[in-house]
Formats: sequence, C-alpha cells, structure tokens
Amino acid sequence: MNPKYSIFLKIVCVLICLHSYSTDGQTTDILFYEDFTDESNNATTGTDDYNIDWQIDLNGANPREFKVKNDEFKSKDTRSGIPHWYTDQIDVSSHENFIIRAAIKTKKLENSDYIKFFYKKNGSGELILIDEFFNDLDGDQDMPFTVDAETTSIQIYVEFRSNDSKEEHKLKDIRLTGELVTCSNPTTYTVSGNDLAYCSDNPQETTIGLSDSDVGVDYQLLKDGVNEGAPIAGTGSALSYGAFSDNGTYTIEATNSEGCTQTMTGNVVITVTNVTSAFSITPTSVVLGNSVQFNNLSSNATSYAWDFGDSFGTSLFASPSYTYNATGTYTVTLVATGANGCNATSTQNITITPAPDELFYEDFSTEANGATSGTDLYGTTWGSDDTNVDDDIFVGVYDDSEYPIGTVFWVGNDDEDDGTNGDYVWWYTDNIDIQDYENFNLSMWVEFYQIEDETDDYIKFYYKLDDGDLVLIDTMRGDFDDDGDYEDWDLDITGNTLQIWVQFSHDYEDEWHGIGNVKLTGTTNYNFWSGSENDVISNTSKWSKGTVPTSSSDVLIPSSKHLKLISDHTFNAVKVRSGAELTVAYNGSLIVNDFTNNGTMRLNSDAEEFSSLVVNGTASGDVIYNRWTNNFEGVTASGNDVIGSPVVGESWQSVKTNNESVIYNNGTLYSFTPYLSGFYGWSDYYTSTTQTTITPGRGYRVATFQGSSAPVKFTGTVQTGTVNVTLRRVNNPWNVVANPYTSYISLSDFLSANAAVLDDSKVYVLAYNGLENDSYWTYYNTNDAAGVYIAPGQGFYVAAKSDNATLTFTPSMRTIQGDDDFIDGRSVSVQNTVYKFKLNINSGDNNRHTKFYFRDTEAVSEDFDRAYDGVLKEDGDNFKLYSKLITNSETEKLAFQTAPISSLSESSIAIGVNMTSGQQFTFSLKDVDIPQETLVYLEDRDKDTWTLLNDGNSYVINTSETISGSGRFFLHFEPNDALSNKDIDLNEVGIKAIHNTKQIIISGQLDEDTNVTIYDINGKTILKTTIDAYNTTNRIDVKNLITGIYLVKLNNNSQTVSKQILVK
Repeated sequence: MNPKYSIFLKIVCVLICLHSYSTDGQTTDILFYEDFTDESNNATTGTDDYNIDWQIDLNGANPREFKVKNDEFKSKDTRSGIPHWYTDQIDVSSHENFIIRAAIKTKKLENSDYIKFFYKKNGSGELILIDEFFNDLDGDQDMPFTVDAETTSIQIYVEFRSNDSKEEHKLKDIRLTGELVTCSNPTTYTVSGNDLAYCSDNPQETTIGLSDSDVGVDYQLLKDGVNEGAPIAGTGSALSYGAFSDNGTYTIEATNSEGCTQTMTGNVVITVTNVTSAFSITPTSVVLGNSVQFNNLSSNATSYAWDFGDSFGTSLFASPSYTYNATGTYTVTLVATGANGCNATSTQNITITPAPDELFYEDFSTEANGATSGTDLYGTTWGSDDTNVDDDIFVGVYDDSEYPIGTVFWVGNDDEDDGTNGDYVWWYTDNIDIQDYENFNLSMWVEFYQIEDETDDYIKFYYKLDDGDLVLIDTMRGDFDDDGDYEDWDLDITGNTLQIWVQFSHDYEDEWHGIGNVKLTGTTNYNFWSGSENDVISNTSKWSKGTVPTSSSDVLIPSSKHLKLISDHTFNAVKVRSGAELTVAYNGSLIVNDFTNNGTMRLNSDAEEFSSLVVNGTASGDVIYNRWTNNFEGVTASGNDVIGSPVVGESWQSVKTNNESVIYNNGTLYSFTPYLSGFYGWSDYYTSTTQTTITPGRGYRVATFQGSSAPVKFTGTVQTGTVNVTLRRVNNPWNVVANPYTSYISLSDFLSANAAVLDDSKVYVLAYNGLENDSYWTYYNTNDAAGVYIAPGQGFYVAAKSDNATLTFTPSMRTIQGDDDFIDGRSVSVQNTVYKFKLNINSGDNNRHTKFYFRDTEAVSEDFDRAYDGVLKEDGDNFKLYSKLITNSETEKLAFQTAPISSLSESSIAIGVNMTSGQQFTFSLKDVDIPQETLVYLEDRDKDTWTLLNDGNSYVINTSETISGSGRFFLHFEPNDALSNKDIDLNEVGIKAIHNTKQIIISGQLDEDTNVTIYDINGKTILKTTIDAYNTTNRIDVKNLITGIYLVKLNNNSQTVSKQILVK
C-alpha cells in the first residue's frame, strides 16, 4: 500500500472513531467500533477500539471460512449451521436511540441466504432482531433501534447464512452509536427527621420526611442504599414517610418523568446499640481460698462493672479473677456498658465450698523409734496390735532416711521365717470426732516390699463409724515403687466418730509393709470455737478457721467449750453441742438464721439491759432466759413487776422449781399470778401445786424476794413465729399482755399492727412502772412510738376494742435495739415535727402528770383523734391530773392529747384534778420541748390568777377543801412578744388583744412603770391603769368591753406610744 494513502486512512479513521460528537445540540456517543484492521488474519476473537471483546459461536455450523481475513470478517458457505459473531456486553445505561452502522459486502446470495443483526439485553434472554438483509449488499447499512428502560447493557449478535461455496458475506466494519440521555434533574430538597441513638432495650423512633416536593416526581426512601417501601409521589408540599426505629442511614432519591434522578440533601442516622452481658465461671464450685476466674462473653460493650455478691468484691476489668473469703453461694452480677450509655446485666451463681480441715494427722516424726502407740497432731491417740504374730516380726515406728518421708510405721522382718504366717498386725486410731463434717478423704504413704505373691500378702484399710463394725475401704497387694506411693480414698460417711484401721499380712521372710503421713480431712461450714467463757470472741486462735465469724458464718461450740457474747453479733447458723455452753450477756445480742442447741444456752439481763436472741429461720432446743424482775415491796421499787415468759412451753411447776429462792413465796403461795383480762383484774396467786403452762404473750404479776430484785429463770424453746393473743372485754377493756420473744420489739410496729383492735379512746400501751409516787403508770402512744422498744418478756396493759379481738405479735417486730425495761425510749425523738411537754403536779413525794403533743401531721386535730389522744385509766386513785379536749371540756379524762402545732398560738385547755384538802400542790412543766416564742400560762379561775410556767416557773396552791374535776384550771398558749433584757423603746413594746380570754397583753421589758389608757373609737376614756416595769408581760382584763376598735396609749416620763387594736 502507498504510505501516503495509509496515513490518509488513519486520519479518516480517527475522525470516524471519535468517541462522541454533537448534532443539533444532541450528543451522540460511539459505544462500539471494530474495523478489524488491528486483528490478525484468521482471528476468531478480538477487541474493538473501546476495549470490548468479540468472538464467534459456530453453533453447529462448519463453514469454509468464518474469521478475519484481510482486515474484514469473512463468512463463506455456512451450510448446515447458523454461526454467530457477537460482542461482550456494551454499557447503554445512559443512552437511547441507538444505530448500528455496518459496512457489508455480499456475493452471489440466494433467497435463503441472509445476514441478520440482533441484540441481547443485560447479558441474558432471547436474541432481539434489529434488522436483516437477504440481497447482495455493498456499502454501509444503518440499523436504528431502541431498548426498554430496564436495559442497561446489550450484546450485538450478527448471524450469517449461506449454502454454497461461492456465497459469502464480508463485514468490513461495525459500530454502535447512541444518543446521550440528557436529564433535567429534580429539585433538591432536605431530608427531615432527628438522628437517633438509643439502646435496644429502650426502643425509640423518629419521623422521617422531606421538606418539600414537586408534582410529577417520585421520592424513594432508602435505608443503607436499599429501597425502604414504595416511593411517594410528589404533592407540591412536604412529605412524611412515617416513624422509623431500625438501625441505618436513611436517604431519599427523587426520580422525574424523564427518568432523571437526584439524591436529596441530608440524611437521618439511627444508631441502635445492642449490648449483651454474658460470662462464664471457671470453675462454678471452688474451695475456699482458691481464685475464681470470670470470663467475659459480652458483646458491644466498652466497660464492665462486676459485683461478686459478697458485699465486698467489685471489679472494672473485663475478665477479672477473685478470691472469696467465706463459703456460700454468691450471685455474681456483670453490668456491661456500651455506646450511648447502653447497658445489659447478667448474673450467675458461684459456690464456695469450705477448705478441708485436718481431723487427724500423724507423720510419726515426733514418736520414738520402735513406738507402737502415739498421739497425732490434734491429740487423737493411736495404737497397734501384734498379739497374733511371731515375736520376730518388727512392729513400730522407725526413722528410715532411705525413704523421702523419713519416719515410717513398719511391719516386717529380715529373718528367714514365715512372716506373719497368715495372721496379721493391726494399726488403728482412737475415735476421731467427725460431727458436722462431710466430704471425708483418707490419705497416707504406703510401701509394700514383697518377694512372693501370695493371697495372704496384703495391706487392708478399714474404718469403724460410731464404734460399729469394720468397713473395708481397700485391699492392696504387690510391690510398690521403691519410694512408696501416696494413696487416698474419699469416704462417703455421716456420723459422730470415726476410727481408722490398717491390717498388715505377709507369708514370707523379708517382706515389709509401711505407712506414713496418715491424714484424714473433712469439710464443714462450721467455724469451731475452742475457747472458754473468759476468752474473747475476737481471739482468732480460738476459731478453727483462724478467722472471727461473720454474718455469713456457721458457728459451732463443741462439747466442754463455752462462748460468751458481750456485744452484738450476727451469724448464719449456730450449733451448741451437748456439753457445750453459749451465754449472751445482758449487753449482748445474737441474730442468727438457724439455731440448734443441744447444750446450755443462756440469755441474761440486769436492771438496765436485756440480751436478745433473734432466730430468723429454725430453732431447736431449749434456752434459758434470766429475766430481771422487781422485788416484792422493795425499797427502790415499790412492789412487783409485770412480765411474761420470753420462751415457749414451760410449765408453772418448772418455773417454780427453777426459782424457789427467787420468786417471793411463803412456801405455799407464790408472787406469780396472771391478769383476768377483760374482767376484774389480777387472779389468785399460783400455789406450789398449781398445774398450768405459762402462756406466750400473756402478762403476769411477779415479784422477787423483798430487797432482792433478781432475774427469774425461764426455760423453753425460742419463739420464731407469730403469737396471737385473744383480748377480752367483759367488765372492763383492760388486758395484760407481754412481749413473747427473746428480743426487744418495736413499739411503733406493735401499735401499727394492733391499733384496729384497741379501744378507740385508748390506742396506747400502759406500762406498770412500780412507782407509787408516779401513779404506777406510764403512757406510751403513737407520739412516743418511734424509737421505743419493748424489752423481752416485758408486760404491759392494752385496752380491747371488743371482746375476743385478736392481738398479734409478729417476728417482724423483733429488734436487738433497746436497754431498760418498763419500755425503753422515753427520750427518743419522734417522727414528723412534734412539740411536747408534761404538765406535772407534785404533792410531797407524789407526782402526777398529763402529756401534751403538738404535730404538723394532718392526722391530728383539736377534736379527739384515735391513736393520738388517750383516755386516762381509772383506778380509784384520789390524786389525779388529766386534761380535756381543746374543743370540748365535757369529754373524757385524757391521759395525753395531741393537737396541731397551730394550737400553740392562742388556745386553751381545761385541766382536771383530784386533790385532797389540807395539802400543798405545785404545778410545773416537765420535759419541755416547745418553740421559744410560745408562752404557757396556768389560769386558776377561783383565784383569778395567771401564772407563766415557762423557764421552770411553777404555781403553788394550798387546798382547804377537796378539789375534784375540771373547770377551775386552764392552760393557755400564747405567742411570746417579749424582747431581750435591754433598754427598749416603747415603740418596740408589743400590744395585742387575746380574743379567747378577752385580755390585752403588753409584752416587753419596760425601763420604768408605764401608764396605760384605753379609748373607744369616739375618744372616750374606757380604762386607766399602770403596769409594772418588773414584769415582761402585763395583762389587762377587758372582759367588760364590747366588740370594737380601741386605742391603747402607753406613756411614761420619756415616751408616748399608741396602737389601735380589735377586741372581739
């Protein structure tokens, strides 16, 4: 070829092969172009100018030629088959209006010969015909076609058919063009909705929408690029897709009618954190003292918080280890925390078993050579028996350095004889105490040197339980290692004592058996006490586990041992063996879940304190409660006590026998009698022959010998359940009951539980205090209840609301708080804001009082309030003091009453008295706890006097006749406007009218006597008087004034002041 012509062709080719060109504003792209000039002759595959491959498929044909030849693709005489030339996939996703232009030259075609052009869409499916040619051709052929919207790629197929050797097709070049699709993209709007980050266990949701939309545009919501539901057609306004909560990134894509798309601005991100908490424990049961490994299996967590369940151990490590310091089953908690504070919790139990205790250990190192008996490390003796064997047999301890354990107990000989001749030697222990142990293991070093293997050559191991028969553990025959072997056996036994027996037998000379390091271990939850009454509990050397027991510990006191508690202690379980002693001193207490007593258990008390035993689970065995009791007509306490038994199941005969020298008696009658509840008072004294059982919860009148207050011994089981007492109300409402527990009980809990069955006017506890000069009685009511505790066996009075009502004592009332009897806690502050005082009247050595409380609770008013106001117990006493309600002086006689705090301002209370003639009586306030600004006056209307009782002041009266009832004496409460003791301007002196008493009060410190003038509203002088400078409070009686406005004028040598007041 002419070189110049070749260059010309290349230039033309470049122009033709431009990737795109524009006509009439429409861009047309060449998508495929192959002119075969770069392909080699005979090629059946190739690559176009745009790197798209092509190839052939003969499809069963056997053409003469079907290949590239001389820069053309030539097909000749296809005959029986229909071969194809075809391309790989061509991307047409952004184009339309396609044209295939092919330069075709055919020769001598007949009617059945043709060339056809097809396309296959998206790499699969049927061939779709574009165009076909049956005649001879010579030149370019344009074949326009379109594809559907789903088509993103096509393959071009060219099919050839000719049946004669002279018929041929030549494809000189082929190209595919398509018009570039141009879109008017949809308008961009903003995705609306708040991002969410939440924990999977607390689902939340957010509403997703679009700020605006256009009609004719579809808006598709996508989550992580995947369609979420169907698209929403634009409306010309904002769109809403609803609420969503699933994890992902949400976007919106708009598509218009031209198929043009646009991603909207912004997105909504929902982050769901799913934290899981899980862990494994290796192992799940661990011997005390060993470490426990916790393996974290949590997911999506970044931090961890472990609680090992023993109130001590915590960790922030991912997979910590921990060593417990007490046995038990513990609940381990793992809180795993991830992003956004999300967390999850899991729990598992771990059991810590006791470390085994050595019950017997003998290594023979302290025994003499040749010893046939001895004592182990813990004091248990051992022995041997060789009476059935020849004297030449050696039996005993021998320090043999040949063996690593050193000293061994040997049986054998070096002489030429017949050994034990079929008989045997025993080694055995005395009884080993195994009570309260389990999981026994017996171990020892064993050596057996044997020449002949005879059936009578053996070592047998036995145990004997509780002095019973021998039980075979194991039989061993044959030689052992030169250094011997350690053997051990687990013993599944339960009993009190155990003996270990070892039998040796051999039938030939120079045969030896040996044992060493004999050890018996067992596990127990109990911490054994080995001390005496004088040893302190904190002495760790006296405890088998080397530690002082805690609230999770089980405590055991063995026979002949004595534990004394002089402070408060809490254990899980306590067991007192036969012959052992446990004492709780008057200042001690014991709280325990389970209590077993087979020995002696004492609870002591004195005149001021009482020991407590609280059993929250089961209790077995008797206990002794030495309950302090007042003496008969003693000097310091005037006669008798009201008590009950703090234990269960004891008969009167047992009480009498145990207290012959304690309870006051004359040999026949005993100062011990029950109350005839609801009838007429105390019953007859018990006698030496009375047959009855002391009833739990019932009160008894008891006294010790004169001048000798002492504890009364009660023996019985511990009350752990609810005690019901039937109240009677026949002739009177009064019943005497008693705390039935070996511990204090809460008065607040008692009143709360029983208020409904107590007399409406007597919802209180009446304590017999034995003090004649204080009327014998102390009242305790709702106002006093908080922080007040009733001592074990303390008796007291209650008033029944109805006959046969049931009063209850419940275990939940129990507490170890408290000290003195007659109900402790008189000075304890109560709940809510409360003020209080006693009005006391004294005559010689005798005192009476009535109580007043003022509270801020809505439960009280100035009328009678059940459980807050209490009626006096009538007992024929001719010396009494009581009050009447603020609102009604005709009510019953009140031992105490409660009013709102507001009553401390300008209110009056009628006071009732019983006083004999010819006596001097003094009124005063006791135990005062009221606001400083409150003044308390006692009015004596017969004497027309008002006496301020604050600051220790008193009012004295000498009676010339008996006074009985109310109406003469009144308490008045008024605000204190008095100023401090300094020079005071008259302008600072208080002037006010008290309406209920029709008085004008002038309060404040005056420098000199001052004149007072009262004018009515017309300026008329109504009253003139002079007040004393020495009194900080002066009162002017204005009972004769009618209701109206008055002017009060004060003047002295230096000042004048006036004030208008209203008198009602």
